[in-house]
Amino acid sequence: MRRFHVCSFSSAHVYLRMPSDVHDLDEVPKEILEECAQITKWNSIEGSKRGSVKIVYTYSTNLKKDKTMATGEVAFFDESKCRYMNVSTNKKLAKTLLKSKHEEYPNLQSTFPECNHAFRRDARGQNAGPRQGG
Repeated sequence: MRRFHVCSFSSAHVYLRMPSDVHDLDEVPKEILEECAQITKWNSIEGSKRGSVKIVYTYSTNLKKDKTMATGEVAFFDESKCRYMNVSTNKKLAKTLLKSKHEEYPNLQSTFPECNHAFRRDARGQNAGPRQGG
C-alpha cells in the first residue's frame, strides 16, 4: 500500500492499494501517480489554493508515528523509500476524479493479517515470485 500526502500542509492521506505484481514505488504508472496526487492536493485546504505543491509518497510500512507527534503528523523510518513529485492544479482531472468518487467501507481488519504479511515481506525486499519484464 502506498500513501500520498502534501508536503508542509495538512491534507488528506491518500492510500493506493497496488496489485501484488507491483513491488516498487517506481513501477507505479505515471497516470495513477498523477491521479493520486491531484486527489491529495484537492483535499488539502491550503494545498488546493496553491498553483503547485510538493507531494510525498511512500510505502505505508515506512510511516513512523509516536506519541509525541501531533494528530496527522508522521515521519519516515527510511527517507530513501520516499518519492516526491510536484503537482500543479489540473481542475479538469480533479473534477473528473471527484465526480467518479466511490466510497467503500470494507472490513479492513479481516484482510489485515494477509495484507500486513505481504507488506512486511515487501518492506524487507523479499517479494514473492519472479519479476516480469526485467
